[in-house]
Amino acid sequence: MGPTKPRSTTRTPPTSGVSPTRPAGSSTAPTAGFHLRDGDIIPKTVTALAAETPAVVVPAHCTSWKAQQALAAGLPGVFRPNAVGSCFQL
Repeated sequence: MGPTKPRSTTRTPPTSGVSPTRPAGSSTAPTAGFHLRDGDIIPKTVTALAAETPAVVVPAHCTSWKAQQALAAGLPGVFRPNAVGSCFQL
């Protein structure tokens, strides 16, 4: 196999202090411990995630109840609650 061509990417403005990079035209499905507890970082994170128009958002460990409620309210239809043993088909 020869060298591969670089994929074009889209950058998100650092609204929440995080600048994710992903292939252009792809949908996102963040599934992680967002390490959100309290404070103004929660609405900033919800706004930044909503701007990415994710297919699914699955917060895991270290995402407080308050943050999960804000994610659910700010991302209706894509927020999925997570618990031990959860399975998600993308």
